[in-house]
Amino acid sequence: MIAAYIEDNHKLWDVYLQKFAFALRSSVNESTKVSPAILNLGRELPLPFDRKLQDDQDVDVDSERNQSLDVPDKLAKIISFVVDNIKSSQQNYKIGYHKTHRTSPFKKGDLVMIKNHKLSCALDEKMSKLMPRWIGPFRLGTKLTDVSYEIHSIPENKLICKRHVSDLKPFQIGNVHDAANFPLKSPSNGDNMVIRNVRDAPKFHRDMRKKPRINYRTLAGY
Repeated sequence: MIAAYIEDNHKLWDVYLQKFAFALRSSVNESTKVSPAILNLGRELPLPFDRKLQDDQDVDVDSERNQSLDVPDKLAKIISFVVDNIKSSQQNYKIGYHKTHRTSPFKKGDLVMIKNHKLSCALDEKMSKLMPRWIGPFRLGTKLTDVSYEIHSIPENKLICKRHVSDLKPFQIGNVHDAANFPLKSPSNGDNMVIRNVRDAPKFHRDMRKKPRINYRTLAGY
């Protein structure tokens, strides 16, 4: 919302904050079916146009006082209404989620790749967009919940982290039947490299990521 108003001058990001806040507080929420203003104050916020039309001399003090006394009861009814709407919304989201959700195919001991979440670092001259999206392989440890596992290193079998299944994918090289002895051929440095044991796999991935530096001015190393 802020980006739509600041255009090219980013120093003006705070100029319209009050208007943005008013829009958010007076907009009806999809889950609660009411605006934040009603949920917190028991009434809608008056628009600037309404305030200009209002005449302070026509305000009935006694009526305003009676309305303020009714706010707690009104808020209790609103909260009850909102709670029912939230429960209904959660149920609808649950139905939509289960339509596309699939059970986790992982089990303890499987070899997996982990999604790489490393950030860019100017000091190390690393850019997140150019880093490999998946790193591994690693071995799954104890199943913590229905959707999370412990991650162990290979071959030390040390616990290094815990990950959600959304950050995991099976490590597959062809049709692997024996995780301790799977063949893998790769044209690394012009030779065929064969991994005969899982402990060689991390070294293989490090070698694959190593690329010769190229001087694009002289094309040295191309």
